Amino acid sequence: MIAVTVQELPTSSRVGWAYEPKMDGFRLLAHRGAQRVALHSRQQRPLGRYFPEIVTALRQLDVEVVLDGELVLWRNGRRPGPHAHVHRSRGRSGLVARAL
Repeated sequence: MIAVTVQELPTSSRVGWAYEPKMDGFRLLAHRGAQRVALHSRQQRPLGRYFPEIVTALRQLDVEVVLDGELVLWRNGRRPGPHAHVHRSRGRSGLVARAL
């Protein structure tokens, strides 16, 4: 499910509402198989070459797993903005990837 922005948190007497802060990252699907690691966008575009530190971290796991989460880029401990992934894919340095 793709997150949407709202002005107020939802309220309901029904169980099951959940929310999280918008981090201005982008969706990342990570596949850690027995022999390889692959990172993809939600459109199934390969992303591993742009985030080698995530690939390296996944290779250290002792299990086969598929992770679906948000990847957020940081510069000097702060989020640089919603278009940082474009700069990262064009080879600009100084951005550190964190999988949430």
